[in-house]
Amino acid sequence: MSDNEILAAEHAPAEPLGDEAEFAALVESFVREQAPRVFALVEEMGERGDAEIFAWGIALEEHAEVFGASGRMRGSFGSAESACEVLGMARELRLVWLSDT
Repeated sequence: MSDNEILAAEHAPAEPLGDEAEFAALVESFVREQAPRVFALVEEMGERGDAEIFAWGIALEEHAEVFGASGRMRGSFGSAESACEVLGMARELRLVWLSDT
């Protein structure tokens, strides 16, 4: 068997997974299971005096991406909790998860 025949056999299309509607439902379910969770890092001013959103983030399976609310900061962290811990060294931050609804 030639290299081209081997490559063609390895990349042959799989049998379809149901009809169009069934496949669309499978894909939607897969995406929902893999979707990142959204969170905010909220800066507290004084002792419960006020608060503002310092950064937004998305938590993926193995890391979190954080984007400053002002647009001037971006970072990658091992988790949302580690982002809160590291960025909270210079300010009082609270991690707030958005609901999954």
